[in-house]
Amino acid sequence: MNFKRGGMMRKDALKNRQRIEEKALALFNSEGVDNVSMNRISKELNIGMGTLYRHFKDKGDLCYHIIEHDFDDIMKCMLDVKQYYTSKKDIMTHSLDIFLRFKTDNSDLLNCIEGNDNQKMFRSSEFFKNLNQYYFDVFNDYEDTAWAIFKTDMLLKSLATHTFEFQKKERQLSNETFRNNLIKLYLPEEVIE
Repeated sequence: MNFKRGGMMRKDALKNRQRIEEKALALFNSEGVDNVSMNRISKELNIGMGTLYRHFKDKGDLCYHIIEHDFDDIMKCMLDVKQYYTSKKDIMTHSLDIFLRFKTDNSDLLNCIEGNDNQKMFRSSEFFKNLNQYYFDVFNDYEDTAWAIFKTDMLLKSLATHTFEFQKKERQLSNETFRNNLIKLYLPEEVIE
């Protein structure tokens, strides 16, 4: 594994990595994430499996890197919401709208990332840490930090892709209804019926 020289990825290694991501994304878009194996990607690119696994430890890692820049964009949009709105309800409403739209548009990649083998990787990602801090800040009233931590943990569990998809498909909830139910559940003091 000799990718780095002086802390930077070699140009040819970076180019190979980008080629892999582009081919994988094209295959995922045309055939679905579940229907495309790492073996198929390596054959399409005419590279060895060793080369592929040198860049990505598994398909979840590949999926994560494909949408990693989107995570930065989502977080920036959510931080903009915090700058624009002051009430917890407004912040939750608008940030969840952004996040749920993203989940809807990227459910296959997110399911791959959040799969059992990749859950630890996703939970240790910068995006997950930022998301955790974002909602902790919304819930934290400085009187009961442990309660804010618990609410944040439970909200993020509620936002897991498989949970979200179950609520949409099995319970027939729209993104808006799902969002409103989360606000009622996690900010009951902000909801006036």
